[in-house]
Amino acid sequence: MIFISNNDKLLLSGGGDDYLYLWDFINAKIIQKIDIKTLIEEAIESNNLSSVESYNVKEITYYSKENIVAVCFEKLPLVFLFNVIKDKLYYKNTIINEDIILDIAFDNFGRLWISNFVDKNTKNIINVISKYSPVEYLSNEKLEFFENTDECESNDMSEYIVVENLRKEILDAKKAQQEEENIAKKQKTE
Repeated sequence: MIFISNNDKLLLSGGGDDYLYLWDFINAKIIQKIDIKTLIEEAIESNNLSSVESYNVKEITYYSKENIVAVCFEKLPLVFLFNVIKDKLYYKNTIINEDIILDIAFDNFGRLWISNFVDKNTKNIINVISKYSPVEYLSNEKLEFFENTDECESNDMSEYIVVENLRKEILDAKKAQQEEENIAKKQKTE
């Protein structure tokens, strides 16, 4: 969820369903509902990407100087760009990344930074997209500002980084708690 900072009433949200919602949050009204499922399925088909079970929004970021919104998704190597024009979102472009995306953010110059999930197949830790050069890749060797950091243990974090897994764990915990409460109620009545 993000606030559209050039507008005092717009909020953009997305989650585990097939839509992005642009809200007039002052008046609690949905202004626009964007079908991301169709956009994702078209991008998957036209770029020969692997299909996924659900289309969960992972991150939404906004560059206020050019009114651009970027949206990325869990388990997918793509980012959708939208223009914000007169209280509406208009699809602009799809960026296909080489790796699964962890996070995205615009810097003060309008460059979109994409941090990638790191495993043995990862080509780049960070990709930088700007309007001046299509893609700049930053490899491990070029990230000198990480030079003096401590080594960390390498673990497979894939099962932890997906919000979908966190939702499942929460639902499983709630279900277990409900079952315990039902057993306790049953024991009281016996």
